[in-house]
Amino acid sequence: MVRQPSTITCRRVREIVSVSSPDFVIVDPCIRRLVGHYASYAAACREGLEAEGVSTICWAHRDVELAVAGALNARAIFEHDCWYQFNTIPKVRFVADPPLAVRSFLHDARAASRSTTGDPVFFAPTVDHRQLLAWAWWMGRSDAPRRAVLMLRYSFANPSGQGWVRAAAWVRLALRMLRRSTAVRLATDSARLAEEYRELGAAQVSVLPIPHTTAVRSATRDAEAPLRIVSLGDARTEKGFALLGEAIAHLRAASRISEAEFIVQANIQAPAYAHLDEARARMRGLPGVTLIERALSQREYEELLGGADLVVLPYDQGVYRARTSGPFAEALAAGIPVVCTADTWMSDQLSTYGGGEQCRSGDPDSLAQAIERAVTGLPALTELAERRRDAWVAFHAPSHFSRMLRELVA
Repeated sequence: MVRQPSTITCRRVREIVSVSSPDFVIVDPCIRRLVGHYASYAAACREGLEAEGVSTICWAHRDVELAVAGALNARAIFEHDCWYQFNTIPKVRFVADPPLAVRSFLHDARAASRSTTGDPVFFAPTVDHRQLLAWAWWMGRSDAPRRAVLMLRYSFANPSGQGWVRAAAWVRLALRMLRRSTAVRLATDSARLAEEYRELGAAQVSVLPIPHTTAVRSATRDAEAPLRIVSLGDARTEKGFALLGEAIAHLRAASRISEAEFIVQANIQAPAYAHLDEARARMRGLPGVTLIERALSQREYEELLGGADLVVLPYDQGVYRARTSGPFAEALAAGIPVVCTADTWMSDQLSTYGGGEQCRSGDPDSLAQAIERAVTGLPALTELAERRRDAWVAFHAPSHFSRMLRELVA
């Protein structure tokens, strides 16, 4: 892992990063470390643009690591990431938190824009309801960017399927404000999400590819080695972490697929998921299960994914009905079969581009059965996934992404 830089190092980052007139500014306050998908998404975006001769800089978190700053031509700009809670009192957070988040983002973004020369396009790949509100407010001011693309990758539909969550009210307000601006283009990476935002009031939402799909290729596996079933991403409730533990326990208790090895990424990143420590402890006692209880570097992540025979992503359907998944996209790009939740964006893509099985949301028996079916039919599923890989990568390649992105603002 790269050492977390000090404040002095971050000042040094400001000095060494190029300040020449860029063609694109990638704006993401969540970018600070090599782990996770924020930096890899921005890197793939930059790869596609730079290959076309389009220069880029990145506005990242103030604590951006030096290695990330160098790889992304990043500047240390934002004090808070997109998930920072400015007010944690439940009864007033819905009203008080968004205005405070808007003020923080705009203070940093407007200051950074004054030192950015030329007439760049601003691209924001991580926009929640608070970020969308901040951009809507900024785009109505005299110092606003002349061209911006906002990537909407989060759902505000109620998990029960009835209506919208409370934050959707802020989204509606932001979308009304943005109607006055001809400088903003809205985009997403999911057709399901595009329809949700249209229902919330967006005039037009374009569907773009997911660019971080070319770094991983499935590794050559020893035919005598146990099957390797992998679960990627930190331990979260909405990603089905506890559900996976129950499904593995069911499989082991029934002595089904006993020859398979499970490798589960199980690091708990946020205090909100501390309750999953009990599920993690139960999983430690299961035979044939290896837990990785720390964040992975990009290289370690790619090695883990590349060595998988099967990737299991039992995400909650209510949360991920329309949202995309980085590990899912990368598994299909590597030609690796996937077990995912039915009636989601993932299951839509699996039917067309991948090989794998589907399970019911929140049902450990259904998940265990889907894993067993996938293992039983693995040769055919692997052949199907490898055959469909080229079509998936062709659409989601960084070069195709960059062309579509530039066409939005042409």
